Amino acid sequence: MNPREASCLAIAEEQYGVLTTTQAREAGLSKGAIRRRILDGSWELVCPKVIRVGGAPDGWRHRVMAACLAVPHSVVSHRTAAVLHGLEGFRAREVELLTTGRWVPTVPIATVRTTRYLPDEDVAGVDGIPATVPARTLLDLGSVCNLPVVRRAIQDAIGRRIVTFGQLDDMLTRAGRKGRPGTAAFRTILSSVEVDRPQTESGLEEVCLQIIRGAGFPDPVRQHPIVIDGSRKRLDLSYPKKMIAIEADGFEFHSSLVDFLRDRARQNALVALGWRVLRFTSADAKRPNRFLADLAELTSSQDGPFPRSVQL
Repeated sequence: MNPREASCLAIAEEQYGVLTTTQAREAGLSKGAIRRRILDGSWELVCPKVIRVGGAPDGWRHRVMAACLAVPHSVVSHRTAAVLHGLEGFRAREVELLTTGRWVPTVPIATVRTTRYLPDEDVAGVDGIPATVPARTLLDLGSVCNLPVVRRAIQDAIGRRIVTFGQLDDMLTRAGRKGRPGTAAFRTILSSVEVDRPQTESGLEEVCLQIIRGAGFPDPVRQHPIVIDGSRKRLDLSYPKKMIAIEADGFEFHSSLVDFLRDRARQNALVALGWRVLRFTSADAKRPNRFLADLAELTSSQDGPFPRSVQL
């Protein structure tokens, strides 16, 4: 192998096995040398001016990188970026790009959209692939997904600390303008979170709150302050007058095992103080009847039940 081809392979190794013809030329190969390698099957032209070197896998991420290299000034966006960020509800299928370029080549393996607004702060590398940051991704999803899908993605991203509510609010302020794709859905979801009361700190808490409301229970207090072992803490959701605490419980909503165990110690302290604790898990989010029945039992066992608008 000559040094020029070795340089091309080194470049491709950093880019999921693909490189542009321009990169190959800059490494010293002539147009004829590139063409010969394509014709003899050593290399494969997978997109306009993008080559996959021999032996490189043909996986989804490899196609994503190839498409990104084929479109000038482009980044991975929308559902593709959602997959890269690990957001709930998205699979490695589509290849979607966003570009600020005026000239957009035809790329059969990708859907390419143009935008006039894509500042550097909205772009970050994810496993070596340029992509929209989580907040921008969630905004853009509103233009290609229905409202429940976007809402679930936002709740998941907040719950797993991929993004904060503040970052989403900032994104709406910066990029969300009338007529921009995705803005209407994004604004609708964010405005559904009341701003005159403390916000829930994870997507799972928000799901729990919506399920409680949907079943007809009165709104619980969010982030109720309480002193435990001399330290000021907050309960996820609660009915203070009935001494009922509801804690969102899932390992994925804790930053570490230490946090997970600390929550268990906190539950013991709450019980010692006379609180009755219900834990709401991700399984309850999918099948809430058992949780709602337990909540109904607790609320009925002291000082009488809540008004019977409750629907189990």
